[in-house]
Amino acid sequence: MDFSHITGSIGLFIGIYLQESSHFLHRILPSRNKIHNRITYMLYLGLTLELCSILILPLSTYVLLSSAHIAVFKHILIKDEKRKYSNAETFGTMSILSGFIIVMLFGGIQFTVTQESFRQLFDLYYYLYTFSSLICTLVLRRLGYFAGRIIVETGIPAQISSFAVAGMKIFWICADVFSKAEDGIFMFLALVVSVGVLAMANGFVNQLGKEHDMVIVMGGYYLWNICYSLPLSMFVSAGVGHSLVNYCAVGIGCLLIVPGIFLHSFRKIEYLKAYKENKYQQARSYDFIV
Repeated sequence: MDFSHITGSIGLFIGIYLQESSHFLHRILPSRNKIHNRITYMLYLGLTLELCSILILPLSTYVLLSSAHIAVFKHILIKDEKRKYSNAETFGTMSILSGFIIVMLFGGIQFTVTQESFRQLFDLYYYLYTFSSLICTLVLRRLGYFAGRIIVETGIPAQISSFAVAGMKIFWICADVFSKAEDGIFMFLALVVSVGVLAMANGFVNQLGKEHDMVIVMGGYYLWNICYSLPLSMFVSAGVGHSLVNYCAVGIGCLLIVPGIFLHSFRKIEYLKAYKENKYQQARSYDFIV
């Protein structure tokens, strides 16, 4: 248990809550409302807190804790609909929050980076994983699995996001190791590219959310994000200390968070299928009466 680790986790959660609240307020308030600019500032503050948490938290911790987005989004949505949590939503939220707390308290610790640990960034396995995951995505696209399949489609922005977040982490590590002016230029360019790629991934998710149910989109996105980014965090681990307890916490957190996401999003798919089937049966009964 480390104080800076807990502080970074709490800052990340506050950032997530500010972002999801501002997204919701942007949707329900008119664009020319006087407080619209304040909501935008709230969004930027939340995004800043989330990005700064990458400096404090190990990449594996950040990847798992960022999945709290779907629990916070669903909480705000349920409050707006003025209804109670269903059993699946209750267990899903409890599962995600339990995993969040376990990883926050017992996850890995980010130490100061040294020249020796910095060499871990250039592990051959990192590039092999990057290449193989890209090939996997291209093969799925070639086979036509991305056509109209929302759960598979969300894998594209998740893969983009995983490399952007890894780039952000590498930027912070480089900022600790190097301090020359010429090094600073390259680090700044890396930061700009990483933020741009992350914005591209978020834009992809928002566009999918306009075409499909946002809960399902977020569920697929964060499941793919764990699938791509959690193994990636094992390679981008310079300066991170992991004991057996830390590895167990990450494993238990993953086993809790993934089912929590499933309960929130995939149960929604079942609900929508049942709803469409019910409408179809009603339409057939009306045709029979006529």
